[in-house]
Amino acid sequence: MRSVRALLMSVAVIAAGVISPAQATWTWTKLEFPGARHTGVAGVDGDKVVGGYIDSSGMQHGYIYDGTAWETVDYPGASGSSIRAISGDRLIGGYNDDAGDRHPYYYDGMTWHALEHPQAVSTTPAGIFGSSIVGSYKDSAGKTHGFLYDGTDWQTLDFPWAVGTAARGLFENAVVGQYIDFSGTAPGVERGFIYDGTTWTSVHPDHAMDSWLYGISGTNVVGSYTSDDFWDLNYYSFLYDGTTWTDLTSP
Repeated sequence: MRSVRALLMSVAVIAAGVISPAQATWTWTKLEFPGARHTGVAGVDGDKVVGGYIDSSGMQHGYIYDGTAWETVDYPGASGSSIRAISGDRLIGGYNDDAGDRHPYYYDGMTWHALEHPQAVSTTPAGIFGSSIVGSYKDSAGKTHGFLYDGTDWQTLDFPWAVGTAARGLFENAVVGQYIDFSGTAPGVERGFIYDGTTWTSVHPDHAMDSWLYGISGTNVVGSYTSDDFWDLNYYSFLYDGTTWTDLTSP
């Protein structure tokens, strides 16, 4: 539930150019691939929305929607695939092989590539900007690290003192995601972060228990959080411009 809601909020905000809170007039649009049992939204670039859908036979497919036409896009030979993010003609996502095992991929506009971190037992790409990709990987000890991949080199991204880090979104040189914090009075809490290539900044709404960042454009970030009220079991989504927090919870 957390990821579905947050990703839908990300699409709504970024597709609108990531408008500022002062300009905020939200339009909520339901997206359903024609004839699909289920449609999930995962990423957006310009007027193109990407994600995955389940067809009438139960098979998973990736799609691109440009506001008018729906296009199915599947990893060649896969027994199921989906798209996680898009940047121009470039795509990242995952596919299932004949044995049902899940694998990450990168499509550069012409060629499909495997995308496995060399030190990982599992790799999860999450965001793409140009030819740069961010995501997370799990090492042989079970620890989760963020990564930045430029097509040649893999850079590990670990928030200082965190026991786990996951990168989720990328804009120019800025990376967003979340980390597991064991430094404060509530060990194990997840918090959002922004990393500009030099400085790590924690981003955490007031009165939040856990928080996550999923997308960034300019100085605007989108994410979600849970309340620190023990009796409040809801998830909330937000837009933050560095100064103002704007609620993005759907009607």
